[in-house]
Order: sequence, then C-alpha cells, then structure tokens
Amino acid sequence: GNLTSTGGAATTAYFFYGTSDGGAAWGGWGFTNNIGVSATGLKTNAVSGLNQGTTYYYRFYATNSAGQAWASAASNFTTLAPEMDVLGTNLASIADGDASPTAAKGTDFGEVAVASTKDHIFSITNIGSATLYLTGSPVVAVGGTHAADFSVISQPSPTNVSASDKVTFTVRFTAGATGLREANLSIANSDNDENPYNFNIQGTGTAAATAPVITNSAPTGVVS
Repeated sequence: GNLTSTGGAATTAYFFYGTSDGGAAWGGWGFTNNIGVSATGLKTNAVSGLNQGTTYYYRFYATNSAGQAWASAASNFTTLAPEMDVLGTNLASIADGDASPTAAKGTDFGEVAVASTKDHIFSITNIGSATLYLTGSPVVAVGGTHAADFSVISQPSPTNVSASDKVTFTVRFTAGATGLREANLSIANSDNDENPYNFNIQGTGTAAATAPVITNSAPTGVVS
C-alpha cells in the first residue's frame, strides 16, 4: 500500500488479508498484521503459511489520533501451486483414481507367461506453477490383490519436480499365476487435491510354453 499522508500525526498502518474480501471492517478479515507507526510512502508486508493455489484478498488500513482510513478497495493475488499428472507408456494421461486399466494408457500389461516379465515406463509430470514434491517412501508404492506380481524397478528421481518438468518410473509385471492379476499404484505428493495419486494396473498370466514331446512308433508295412 501507499501511505500518502499521515495527517501530521503519528500514524499506524495495518495489513488485512484473507480468502474473502472483508470490506472496510476489522472483523471481516481473516488475518491482520500491524506494520507499526509509519511515515508516508510505500508499505509492504511479508506473509507466510498461505495455502497453495488459493486466492487471497488484502487491504491496507491506517489510523492516527484524528481518524482512520482504508485503502480505496481490496486487491487480490493467487498463490502458486503444483498440479500432478501421470502419463502412461504412450503418453496418455492416467487420471487420479482411475480404476479401469487399459492397454492404451499402459496400465494393462496384457498377457505374460507365468514367471515371465514385462516392463512399462510411466511419467510423473508437473503441469502446475510451483514445485511438486513426491513425499512417499517408497515414492511409488504397490498395493492390491496381486501386489506381489508388480514391482517398481526404477523409482522416480529427483523427488522434487519443477513446474513443466517430469520424472519417470518403471513398473515390472511378473505373472505369478494364470488369469487376471490386479494391483494399484499410490504416489504421495504435495498436490492439494490429488494426494495421494492412485490408479489401478493389471496384467494377465498365461500358461508357460512347454517343450514338445515326440516318440517313435512301430513301423508299418513290410520291412526287408
């Protein structure tokens, strides 16, 4: 704010802010900071503990022995925030909470012979405006009915993903038995509305091939 006149008396300036416009009333604002007795000129105030991706309103106020004054109107700003997205093997987006694995998204590993393996690479992208932090240990955790059939053989690194950047991780499916094998992935992170980021994966175990069997049979006809 800009204190243009003190009115010739000691003047105290205040900074009011909150997630809604409190108008010209002390009780209408969520937070108040006393800037102190001030001379004329530009007034600044540092605040901390703000929520990510949130719009805040603010208004300056000044008072002295002769009266008080509010800034003419509230102003506002929006804090930066990360936004997490996960891409499958063909760079198709996998929504948080996706419970329907498909080959197109890379979440269905298809058919794999028992004891054989198939690897899929996934990307964690930050399409937001602030750094995304991956906070889990392990970063990508495997759970679900057949969790033992899936493993993260390469965890994402680094675990702080700058805006517009990405990291990758690799999941291996090792068919433990024939039939549908199901699991889920969970990624703890600093995205306000997608923490943890979860989605289902699956694969199908098939019978392993066996060696051919052949035997001799008795000859037919006349042997001379």
